[in-house]
Amino acid sequence: MNLKQIISFILILFFTLSGYSQSYNQLIHLAKKHADRNDFLTAGQLMESAYTQSPTPIIAFQCAEYYFNGRNFQKAERFYRKVILSDKQNFPMAYYKMATAEKYLGKYTTAAKNFWRFFFRFPNEDPELIKIAQYQKYSCEEIFTHTYEVQDLQITPFSTANSDYSEFQAEEITRDSLLFSSYRPRTDNDTAEFYAAIYGLKNGSVSLFDTTINFRNAHIPNFYYDDSLKLLLFTACKETEKGRHCYIYQSKFEGNRFSHPQKLNSSINYQGSNNTQPFLAKINNGYYLFFASNRTGGFGKYDIYYSSINDEGDFSIAVNLGKNVNSPLNEITPFYDVRNKELYYSSQWFVNFGGYDIFKSHGEIGNWEQPENLGLPVNSSYDDIFYSQNERETKAYFSSNRLVNPDDESQCCNNIYAIQLKAEEPPPVPKEVIISRMKKDLKLMVPLTLY
Repeated sequence: MNLKQIISFILILFFTLSGYSQSYNQLIHLAKKHADRNDFLTAGQLMESAYTQSPTPIIAFQCAEYYFNGRNFQKAERFYRKVILSDKQNFPMAYYKMATAEKYLGKYTTAAKNFWRFFFRFPNEDPELIKIAQYQKYSCEEIFTHTYEVQDLQITPFSTANSDYSEFQAEEITRDSLLFSSYRPRTDNDTAEFYAAIYGLKNGSVSLFDTTINFRNAHIPNFYYDDSLKLLLFTACKETEKGRHCYIYQSKFEGNRFSHPQKLNSSINYQGSNNTQPFLAKINNGYYLFFASNRTGGFGKYDIYYSSINDEGDFSIAVNLGKNVNSPLNEITPFYDVRNKELYYSSQWFVNFGGYDIFKSHGEIGNWEQPENLGLPVNSSYDDIFYSQNERETKAYFSSNRLVNPDDESQCCNNIYAIQLKAEEPPPVPKEVIISRMKKDLKLMVPLTLY
């Protein structure tokens, strides 16, 4: 149980002991209040208390929704099932959401049956949702056979970066340092305010990254740093009454400090859309920015786009990577391996194990092959995102909310994992050391008669 879950448990205990549980209406009100702050686990627990007083399908459905949004899929499945047992006709989404929760839990056979029940019993539901349910049924049936195919890979939690909260992206800068993003209090004295921010890890020590980049009152959930260009690209998200708005910024490292961040132009930060997860790649002597966006005109929700950069640093109009990469659902977190011409990204579509799986598509700009699932154990039935590799191709990183402790019910929080791709070669010997050794060897070769 992580710290946020402990806090939620204490809150529920407090409400119960102080008599709050006696007021059904107050429990409903408090649950909505926590849900409005995206604290869905506490909202689910409060609604569960309300359900004990009034076990109606409406309350069960709302409880399941809160748990689903809080990524406690075990409890979500349980309460969707209560809805269906009470009322099989008036809650079609209970079938769809229960099947989705079951896929997250790796219950592929049961999930396939409930996706089928959804589109068979409710054919007049949203046609797009019917299409997704039909494909998810197919995906569950196909992926089941792949659960027996587990690659021999060494995957370990990146414990020096991980915390009781959530960690997302990691990018190795040198052999002993990396940057990563995390959703946690930015200071020990600010435990009530949670923000995503960039952190540095060097020689096992974690510190908050430059405050020029980590704005106040904004989430900084992802980034990309190009050491050759001394350029940092990152996303800043702010909450408003109309929802969360995310934009991509850039900052140059000049004079031993980062410059004031500049928002990228409207080709990238398209009006009315969220734009996030930048990745810069040098392909055929040109620079290209890959990123995810939910702008209109795409194939689904979030799609992956690219934009070329000219010599003046201006970005061209963004282009969708096309239907071989994008889908009716979400594609996010692009990473391009220039050497092997492989685009890695996460998708909720295609044949997958559940949630987001990591895929790779071979190709270059304008020509992408069908994606290949990275398989087990890289992927899981939960959300696996932000795949990246170091330059030496010896290690890869990704983020996942897979279960670490089998006793935990909630998959609320992400951790960073490291994959050992191949043995690490020793670091190159510095030039001055080589010269010193050569002088020593030459000295030993000089004939004794010269002394």
